[in-house]
Amino acid sequence: MSSSDSSQSEPTSTDRLAQDPIPKSHVALVSRLMDERSNSLVFYASQWTDEPEDCVQEALVQLAIQKVLPDSPVAWLYRVVKNRALNRARGQRRRRDREHMARQLRLADQPNHNRSGDGGEAEPGERIDLIDALARLDGEAREVVMLHVEAGMSFAMIGKVLDMSASSAHRRYYLALKKLQRQLNPTPSLNIKDNFDDDQ
Repeated sequence: MSSSDSSQSEPTSTDRLAQDPIPKSHVALVSRLMDERSNSLVFYASQWTDEPEDCVQEALVQLAIQKVLPDSPVAWLYRVVKNRALNRARGQRRRRDREHMARQLRLADQPNHNRSGDGGEAEPGERIDLIDALARLDGEAREVVMLHVEAGMSFAMIGKVLDMSASSAHRRYYLALKKLQRQLNPTPSLNIKDNFDDDQ
């Protein structure tokens, strides 16, 4: 491979954004979604990465440069944000693993190293707030709750994001709320219904 070939790289989203004019319809859509969904998207991405704002910005740029807009831009945007957040999380996890290994090597010849407090469980009487309770849900259940409550999505749209039927999304939401209720103690604000409508 010649040096000129090796020096070339695939154009990034930012490169394509600078090279190709963006249709006004795309600009209007991205601007509207940024206003309506950016906070929700950041919150959604934050369950996987501590750099959620970057994931959202990259996804919005990626949407802007699509030659053909997706049928459901909102669902598409949440899927792309999730994928980018997961990719970042994997990179962050690898860095943390390397840092942890380095710390372990530095401590290896220090006897009686105090490990108390690492990964300890909360005391039974300790208050569990909503964020902690959400974190205890399995990943899919947590996503359904966040998409429905925080993002305001219908179960039909959640089904498109998570590749499941609307009734399956509603069922997972119901079961997740029951689990949250057990953790947080019953409150009148949690109005849990037993029927599973497809497009609530």
